[in-house]
Amino acid sequence: MTMPQIDLDRQPDDTLSPFHPKRLAVGEVDEMVPVPEEFLQTVVFLCVDRSENGITKREPEATGFFVRVPLNSKPAAGIDYVVTARHCVEEARAYGTLHVRINKKVGGFIEIATRIDDWVTHDAADVAATPILRAALPNGIKPTDLDQASLKLRDFVGPGPEYEYIGEAPLLGKVEIQPRVGHEVFFLGLFSQHYGDERNLPVARFGHISRVPSKLQMKSGSIRFEADAYLAEFHSWGGHSGSPVFFLHPMMLETDGVDERGKVTKTFDLVHVAGFMGLMTGHYDIPKDAKTTGDMGKVQVGLNAGIAIVTPAEAVKELLMRSDLVAEREERSS
Repeated sequence: MTMPQIDLDRQPDDTLSPFHPKRLAVGEVDEMVPVPEEFLQTVVFLCVDRSENGITKREPEATGFFVRVPLNSKPAAGIDYVVTARHCVEEARAYGTLHVRINKKVGGFIEIATRIDDWVTHDAADVAATPILRAALPNGIKPTDLDQASLKLRDFVGPGPEYEYIGEAPLLGKVEIQPRVGHEVFFLGLFSQHYGDERNLPVARFGHISRVPSKLQMKSGSIRFEADAYLAEFHSWGGHSGSPVFFLHPMMLETDGVDERGKVTKTFDLVHVAGFMGLMTGHYDIPKDAKTTGDMGKVQVGLNAGIAIVTPAEAVKELLMRSDLVAEREERSS
């Protein structure tokens, strides 16, 4: 994204109106940054079949996203996995099957049925994954028919204690960023009140890092465990669990130039660097007594605290690079 050239010698104008915006400070921007399309294309919805009054309806229940893992024997090739939160898979166990809903390029979507036992889970983090192989696609559907992209391991923020992202950015080349408190973040996931009837319609929600990873007590089904996690200023709701979370860090590239009069000018290129920070695990509730009438007694409700738990990207990588999954990938490729 390139900013318009700023004339540093322009005199400020004291008149402010919708037709006369205020002067920007050097390096200041007044435009929103669009979410990269390829990040949106990684998102899938996870559905279960619910029965009520004898009628069965398939409904999206949680969010997942694609990650491609290269093969050791063929680095140019890889296998795609759908990743989600472990607790989403555990909660779907009562239904027996979890359907992965993926958009098609020409409109509509396909659904791939996965058994709960097809999913592998991290032993000490809220992460689960299952491979999506070409053979699982419906008859007549090719991978190129899908409106789908996959995160690469190079998109991941690294392990603790640094939690550093090392990657390439347009115009900047190699960048090293440590997402820290105050950095902008966003996630992409299911809005359960309006998920799309004809195709998946993920939403983006934005916030900031509230705390870098530290040990937190968490729960997945009946399993309680302690794991490192970020805290982020997000309003997450049902259906957002398993969503991919990205940091978004603006960087300014200053370029000197010369205009037709030989005058030195400066051009500021705004480059937003984004990387995969982790997956949405859940949010904290604040217990509050509700007002009741009659003989209902004391009732407590949970108010969303606006603080969400984000499982670090490294936990996803740990699962996908586990020795049994590596051996399984190599066996399938042989």
